[in-house]
Amino acid sequence: MDQSRETSRFIAYLLDTIQLLQTKLSYARAPEPDDTLDRSDLLDDTITQPHSHSGFIFEDEPKTLTDVNTGIMLSGKAKIANLESYLVKRPDICLVVFKRHDCISSEKTLKTDKASKLNERDEWLKGDYGQDYEEADELLTHGYITAKHITKLYKPNHMVLSRQARGALEAYVLGKFPEIDKDAMAFQGWSWQYDGTELSRKEWSDTMNRVAEEERIAIADLSIHPIEFARGSDIETLDTRGRQFWDLRKQVYKCYTGWDKSRSNNYVDARFMVDVSSYQLMHRAGTSHPRYDRDLSPFDKWPTRIDRSEENLPPSTIMLLPATIYGFSFQEKKWVNLNVENFFPVNWNKKAFERLVLDPKTKEMIYALVDVQSSAEKMDDIIKGKGNGLIVLLHGSPGTGKTLTTESVAEIAEKPLYRVTCGDIGTDAKEVEDYLQTVLHLGKIWDCVLLLDEADVFLEERTMADLQRNSLVTVFLRVLEYYEGILMLTSNRVGTFDEAFKSRIQVAIHYDNLSKKARKAIWRNFFDMIEDSPHEDVNMPELERRLDELAAEEMNGRQIRNALRTARQLAKHRNERLDWPHLSQVIKTSGAFNKYLKAVRGHSDDQWAREEMIR
Repeated sequence: MDQSRETSRFIAYLLDTIQLLQTKLSYARAPEPDDTLDRSDLLDDTITQPHSHSGFIFEDEPKTLTDVNTGIMLSGKAKIANLESYLVKRPDICLVVFKRHDCISSEKTLKTDKASKLNERDEWLKGDYGQDYEEADELLTHGYITAKHITKLYKPNHMVLSRQARGALEAYVLGKFPEIDKDAMAFQGWSWQYDGTELSRKEWSDTMNRVAEEERIAIADLSIHPIEFARGSDIETLDTRGRQFWDLRKQVYKCYTGWDKSRSNNYVDARFMVDVSSYQLMHRAGTSHPRYDRDLSPFDKWPTRIDRSEENLPPSTIMLLPATIYGFSFQEKKWVNLNVENFFPVNWNKKAFERLVLDPKTKEMIYALVDVQSSAEKMDDIIKGKGNGLIVLLHGSPGTGKTLTTESVAEIAEKPLYRVTCGDIGTDAKEVEDYLQTVLHLGKIWDCVLLLDEADVFLEERTMADLQRNSLVTVFLRVLEYYEGILMLTSNRVGTFDEAFKSRIQVAIHYDNLSKKARKAIWRNFFDMIEDSPHEDVNMPELERRLDELAAEEMNGRQIRNALRTARQLAKHRNERLDWPHLSQVIKTSGAFNKYLKAVRGHSDDQWAREEMIR
């Protein structure tokens, strides 16, 4: 037992001796330190260094120990094996003061308090750097900086404001001191990113051109500057935008006016569904920035995660929130990266439903179905989750108000309208099923009124001759069976429907061709809309006097709208006030085309549709 203990001690002694020799060798190769650097001081983060004959560095103050083999030696509890590695892991340390200890036979205890040590430090700093810092303080007090002192501006774990291209503002937290070369300063740090459930740190890096050597520049004019020197308007912008972002962290339907982040599209009163959780689920790979997961400094007091349930964030956190967020465009059927400050509440068009030319009882029934569906108690089929949706079919001739009915109902019910056409879906059965599953899922969780416009392709009766179409119809039938949201179908070819759809449609509403009374009401509605527009120059008394004459023309709602739009364009082209001659010319031109088609076919559109048993 004693022999084993002695062996262990000998091995430990050999290892210590080897380490001591290696340290001595490294010091022997290093140049002798300048005598002017021998002045010592002690900080809170003190690194104590024995005399060069021992070659060890300690965080704590070493004590004198006596060893039978080595004699008197200095040793501390927290030894630093590699100073360079130690400093890399602690980027917050900006000044290292070495207190050198000589190993002598007896050690006299210095009975000095902490205050005196700090005073000694201050005197040393003032003696060596006092004039330099006084000059810098004078500049900083007035909000200016020069190339000589610019490094004194930036500290790790402090916020900076970065002015991006086109004046966009972003706030970041520095992770370390900036790296400086001849032409630029390189910054690294982080800001917040949001994944739908929590905030996490996102890496950031950027560069800034060096200040000219003799230039005296306002700190707030630097493209990257500390938040303490930011203008009040910039702070207000960051705070307001951050609060807007936090209000958008959960699913919300908003209006948007302005450019998207890439400046590829400029939107005006466009509507978007902001739902970061759904966006992340649909774009799991390669969409989020790398997280800032490096070893945190003991001086880093910022949180690493913030849950979305937090209602009141501190102002500093709010200013670090992202400037953009993804929203889904129902018109373009895609996610768009949008600027947070350009969102505003949706202004629902309640007049659209009031102006809808439709039997009042039919209007009431459609609205009641849509309004109650979301809150109605579910009544499951024998198979759970089956048959809980609302499927309404609107069928009739083109231009009779089917699509407008759905659009106006969505407005008065204050629900997003998700319009899908056959062109969006495709023709491959597997792709159709995947697309429909996605659309129906989003329609349900976003509480949309889902409109499948011109749904004839998917509702057409199956035949033995066209297997591809049969597969599309089968897929559509299966998907509809388990849909729990609101789906409205429009068609002008109901005569071709597959019989399996009849049992899946709760309500089917037929739209007759417009009567003279209905056409007059539609013309009146369009005239009212023109009068409500402050930028329209129109001879309204003359147009109203011609209402009966206009209503006598056999036109559907879409043709009436197109005629009025064309007449407005014609008047603007001539730089004239919109008047009866413009509208009369357009109606005569389009009427001539309709007469030509009737002459070619030998019958009207409705007669042809009845003969073909389409409607």
